[in-house]
Amino acid sequence: MDKVIYLIVITFLFSCKTNTVAQEKESIDVKNAEPKIETLKAEKPVHPGIQDQMSPGTIHLEGVVLSVSENKSICGKSYRAAVNIKVGHIKGSGSGIVNMIASGQEVTFGVRKYMAADLTSLKQELTAGKRFFFIVEEGRCRDGSEAVYLISSFKGK
Repeated sequence: MDKVIYLIVITFLFSCKTNTVAQEKESIDVKNAEPKIETLKAEKPVHPGIQDQMSPGTIHLEGVVLSVSENKSICGKSYRAAVNIKVGHIKGSGSGIVNMIASGQEVTFGVRKYMAADLTSLKQELTAGKRFFFIVEEGRCRDGSEAVYLISSFKGK
């Protein structure tokens, strides 16, 4: 029995030793290697206002404001402000979108509480007929049957 344990310990030590030697040999090869020629990287196209990585559950779109409403109920939840928008162009979306919005569709978006704190300034900014860039987040209604969209941010075009 002692011989078996001794044999297992010796095998374990040799297996660790061979990995260490291989790692040392690999590091020596890297040190002696010639410097590589750098390749030119193509620059990514830059789109103003759009991040490279979109958050999950978000949609980036352009649309025209049709109206701004106060105290609107969407999916059984009351919002201090809501914006009715005609979607012009979808710029992109993050992962996990269940109900994608289509171009040309009229959608009512809820406005987050911090954005709807001053309703008069919000109505002055989001004037009807003006084109805006919106970042909206998709959520689910309480019963899970429909989607509700909330405006996270917007910027005039």
